[in-house]
Amino acid sequence: MVRENLRSVQYDRPQIPDRWEIQGVIKCTADVEKYPELSLVLSGTDCIKQLNKHESVRSMTPENWKPGDDLNVTITPPISNFNLMSYQVDPLMMSSTKKMVLPIRGFYQMRYVSSNHSVNLLLQLKLETPFELEKATISMPFAYSIREISQSEVVGQLSVDPFDDTTLLWTLDAKSFSNSEIVCQKKVFFKNDTLVHPEHLDGQHVKLSYRVHSSSLSGLTVSHVTCTPATKMKTKIQHVIVSTNSLIWNSDGACHHVPLIQ
Repeated sequence: MVRENLRSVQYDRPQIPDRWEIQGVIKCTADVEKYPELSLVLSGTDCIKQLNKHESVRSMTPENWKPGDDLNVTITPPISNFNLMSYQVDPLMMSSTKKMVLPIRGFYQMRYVSSNHSVNLLLQLKLETPFELEKATISMPFAYSIREISQSEVVGQLSVDPFDDTTLLWTLDAKSFSNSEIVCQKKVFFKNDTLVHPEHLDGQHVKLSYRVHSSSLSGLTVSHVTCTPATKMKTKIQHVIVSTNSLIWNSDGACHHVPLIQ
């Protein structure tokens, strides 16, 4: 499995570019007998840097590898699961070779309603082609405890976080994006008719955690898996992208312009 962990920040401001960071790992399970040698080829390494290999790797050619080269790797795999290689993606190199496409793009807007001291929120999400969503959770934090949300229809499940009554949770699954774009539009009221201070809306964002399937964002692929001595072998190669810390800032408020939120 080629798993890439993504962190990103979307600003929706022409003067501030979106930020992202990718770290990847090739996770392997080899159910083979008598400790044979396995060989494979890594392609699409144009944007890869800081490649770290497992101790089971016996050879990797070319030895003077550089980004863009195909890598021929020979290993003697252990019995248990192991991380064959880990790597980072160079944003500058990726920008020069391909356009970065975030799996889920979004637009977030939150506005104060002075007449009843509530807020109107609008969150639009688009699942980009060819990504397939497995699951997603979107958290929307506020400065106050939530009393009620309007009853307008929404895809997926929207509720107040049972562990934090200042946060809404929007849960999505594989069926949520029957259309490529979905919308959550709600009015939020706060407990005890809290007087909302508009300045508390500045610096507000939503946080996306999701898991999608497709090719890797970096373009890295694994192919030509062979075994020596030859034996019957089933090969299954998956690509998974996992995001646990992707932010979308409120387009109507101030934002913290930082490379990534730790």
